[in-house]
Amino acid sequence: MYPIPKDVDWSFMVGKDLIQVCYGQYQTQLRFLSDVSISIEANVEHCDGSQVLSRSQDREQGVASLIGLLGASIDYVELEGEIALALHFSNGNVLRLLVDDAPYEAFSISAPGEMTIVV
Repeated sequence: MYPIPKDVDWSFMVGKDLIQVCYGQYQTQLRFLSDVSISIEANVEHCDGSQVLSRSQDREQGVASLIGLLGASIDYVELEGEIALALHFSNGNVLRLLVDDAPYEAFSISAPGEMTIVV
């Protein structure tokens, strides 16, 4: 596991519409316009306001509520200490990419001409 970088300018993700959610046995992929993608291999928490809609457990993937994010865009990205990267969407939902102590990657974010961030 790597820590979430503190010095990243997350603005390259702002305004990107989520166009696809792909579920795999050990991985969930989120694809946005402009070839921005997030590959999730650890826990996530999906909230609507203050209510938790769903949370993955023990690297289990396939959080069905993520379908509700389709068509929404990222309003802003917030680093929550060393444990989570929170994506705030235009529909009021928040997706937290959670970092755990496992020796595996938690998630990676790719954008052409920008960077690939592996945590």
